Amino acid sequence: MAIENLRMGLERAGHHCVVERDDPDVLMSRGHYDLILLHSFSEENRETYVRCLRMAEALELPHAIVMHDYWAICHQTNLLRPSMGWKRCRVTPDEPCRPGVRCKHPVKNELLRDQVRHRRVVTFTERGADTFRSAGFDSVTVIPHGIDVGAFRFQPKSSLPSGIRVCFTNAWGERDIKGYRHWDWLRRNSGDPNVEFVEALGSLDHDSMPQFLSSCDAMLFLSLWEETFGLVVVESMACGTPVISYPTGVSPDAIGNGYNGYLLDVANPKLAAEAISRLSNMSPSDRESMRAAARASVEGYYGLDRMAGDYVRLAGGTE
Repeated sequence: MAIENLRMGLERAGHHCVVERDDPDVLMSRGHYDLILLHSFSEENRETYVRCLRMAEALELPHAIVMHDYWAICHQTNLLRPSMGWKRCRVTPDEPCRPGVRCKHPVKNELLRDQVRHRRVVTFTERGADTFRSAGFDSVTVIPHGIDVGAFRFQPKSSLPSGIRVCFTNAWGERDIKGYRHWDWLRRNSGDPNVEFVEALGSLDHDSMPQFLSSCDAMLFLSLWEETFGLVVVESMACGTPVISYPTGVSPDAIGNGYNGYLLDVANPKLAAEAISRLSNMSPSDRESMRAAARASVEGYYGLDRMAGDYVRLAGGTE
């Protein structure tokens, strides 16, 4: 969805944007481009990714590597290793980290770090940028994702009766993950009769998602995965629904604690319970102010126009 949003934003701004998923050779043969964005290095598409990288070089086309994942960076072997989390590849004298040798982060695919660390890199959050800068990447630009703010309708709720509605979304539809277990603990242990807990397991379509989010007074983002962004955070805020979140992905950049949501210090369900209690005890007018602040935060920075403009400036070398 993030790539589709980018295409939509660029085309709304009058630019021609081509998305090619299957045959980069055809894409590259079509002519001149002002900027090629290389997305989504992963185990499944490594060969295509490397082919695009080499083709862009051979044709001397401007390009940037858009990091949709964080990689463990091993300085000993000059490799980037796909991994979850922010950890560096751990090396010990008894268990050296070498190509073809299993290490603390299992290696299925490898890409030379020096092939990419001197190129232009795009990340979506300040925390992501810090990760790559500290690993010696030369040119790192932060371009947060944008969403079609108009598709996520803000519906003031000051006329609703007392009590609050708190939601949890899980696009994977799985219950056996830590985030869901934290949610389940909160739901089972809440003693506040004024709090209703609702959940959406599995992906919601783009018509259902705004309606679901805007019907709630808060959304819990309890991901313990190191998200590179987390679109649902800004989608929820665009609906005027404050977010209670662990400090992952875009949450530290987007959430002002107590202003447009609550940012939890550690992955602890009890702290989320305290945030829900504070929201429940607010006056309706204070809750409405927080809802308006959530919406305003997204309108001001996480729209399609801002994202498209950032990439156009990147193409012009003015980032």
